Amino acid sequence: MKCQKTAILLLKRKDIDNIKLKTTNTIDVKEFIEAKDFDPILIERSYYVAPDTKRGAADKAYSLLVRVLNETNKIAFGKVIFKDKEHVVALRPYQKGYYNAYVALFR
Repeated sequence: MKCQKTAILLLKRKDIDNIKLKTTNTIDVKEFIEAKDFDPILIERSYYVAPDTKRGAADKAYSLLVRVLNETNKIAFGKVIFKDKEHVVALRPYQKGYYNAYVALFR
């Protein structure tokens, strides 16, 4: 869409829904909360998350985050883009160094 710099552009909900976001294959962690403060009623669906085995540096960062979340009993909140939409996710350490990633209901 092309418009003048001073023009006001009105978008409809369907216009916004049609915007395609590029899947990044990363989770952008924004903040941390105490695990006891996370209400499971917010969970829309869950996934298992593991590092990309082709990236050595990412594996180290992933392992460090799992360890820190385990030791501090915290959950990480962040954003991820998949299926052309941005989702809020909660990362909880799981067994053997994996995460459960919960897609939260609020958007």
